[in-house]
Amino acid sequence: MRVFSIVRAKHTLVTNPIFYANDKPHIGHLYTAVISDTISKHNRLRGKKTFLSIGTDEHGLKIMQSAAKKNVDVQDYCKEISQKFKRLFDKAGISHSDFIRTTEKRHEVAVKHLWKLLVERGYIYKGFYEGWFIAKETGSAVEWTQEENYKFKLSDFRLKLLEWLDKNPNLIIPKSRENEVLAILSKPLEDLSISRLATNVNWGILVPNDKNHTIYVWLDALTNYLTVTGYPWIESDELKAFWPPDVHIIGKDILKFHAIYWPSFLLAAGLPLPKKIIAHAHWLKDKKKMSKSIGNVVDPEELIEKYGKEVVKFYLLRDGGIFDDSEFSNESLLFAYTHELKNQYGNLILRSTAKSINKNLTYPSFEAGVLDVEDYKCLEQKLTELPISFNNKFNKGDFSGGLREIFDVISEANIFWQKSEPWKLKKNLLDAEQQKLNLKKFDQVLFWTYESLRISSILLYPIMPEKISMVLKKFKSLDCLNLEDIEEGEFKFADIIKIDYEREKGLLEDSGDLILFPKVIADDAG
Repeated sequence: MRVFSIVRAKHTLVTNPIFYANDKPHIGHLYTAVISDTISKHNRLRGKKTFLSIGTDEHGLKIMQSAAKKNVDVQDYCKEISQKFKRLFDKAGISHSDFIRTTEKRHEVAVKHLWKLLVERGYIYKGFYEGWFIAKETGSAVEWTQEENYKFKLSDFRLKLLEWLDKNPNLIIPKSRENEVLAILSKPLEDLSISRLATNVNWGILVPNDKNHTIYVWLDALTNYLTVTGYPWIESDELKAFWPPDVHIIGKDILKFHAIYWPSFLLAAGLPLPKKIIAHAHWLKDKKKMSKSIGNVVDPEELIEKYGKEVVKFYLLRDGGIFDDSEFSNESLLFAYTHELKNQYGNLILRSTAKSINKNLTYPSFEAGVLDVEDYKCLEQKLTELPISFNNKFNKGDFSGGLREIFDVISEANIFWQKSEPWKLKKNLLDAEQQKLNLKKFDQVLFWTYESLRISSILLYPIMPEKISMVLKKFKSLDCLNLEDIEEGEFKFADIIKIDYEREKGLLEDSGDLILFPKVIADDAG
């Protein structure tokens, strides 16, 4: 067994946007959470001490109105909706470190502390807001009204935001979203209204020392990213080490709030800014945005019940759009399941590890000169390049592209297996020398097939940890993912995702046939 060196772990904060608690979750919510969770697991696999935050945004007029329509207490309504989100994420295997609700006391403390700090630093003043106001009774715009409120000096931060973006050219992903932000910043910014009269919106956090005003829902909501790290910090607060966020995962519709308002609040408070923002596109159904009124909403819990959580997560990352909106269909989900997971990946594992082909369950070592280099050259090259090509795609937010890199290797491994015809190499021959050579060739076919599956599986682990753990256990490679000890350091990740030419001959786990993706699911998917 190889010994891996240990180095000091780094802190990584990955944030999921908190979801507005005015209706049950849909597939778009799950997609965002899957991206966040996969990035978190991806970083943890690389030895980083990772913190993933997620939760629900529970203040504001729309939530008041939703609760009123159902004739239920607004606190009870928020609790019910919040639990639906938490249940979905638990079912989907989202490994969040903290589930934050904006109605929690700790969050109120953080928001009020930030507000007071912004006041002390001279960035909040009392003024007036003019515009169309929403009537609590009808939920529709009624008249142009002037209302007293507090304002934030957003206009002071335009040049600082431009400097931030200029010094961090890959900060906003994809580039098209950064261009949207730059377009906004090409013109002067107006100061931002950050309160509402409590007589109009009382479901929120009151402005410190002024009970006539509630704090603007976005200043309230965005502060959740600080709340989960224990803000306001004390010297001994361990979670402080996670700030600033390594990456905010958001939907494209809330880009302005995260790329203009939020960094401005942080600059005003003298706090470090996020290192990256990934603003993904949306999911469509029947080429339309999902809507209850249209009747094209996809229920993520139903998908999980039907296909399994890890298949659903794989599909969302495979077909989900970072750059452009994606079209959901059961047919495309079934294709991803059948063609890639079952036929290419699952069947290659099953065929190559079955006792009928590998009676002694051997994991051979590499031996040069047995196979012609041309026989495995293409597979070797793709497998060597895979960790770099996958990582490049992944770090750019191109998760679908990263998965294509993995399955390109798996496809090549299938081609290599078929061309090598290992079942023929196992046949008994009268010529003893040829028999010996054929058995050596057989071992090398297993070596390249197993190495392809092992390395691909490790890279797939953050998406499908339960299924991949079974594969790596079969290969007796699960020890390289001993995540329980990750806080004490990291395995040199580069060591475990490269071809192990020096590995000693060993055995597979004798755990029977590994059927990861049963045909029954495909038959029932219709």
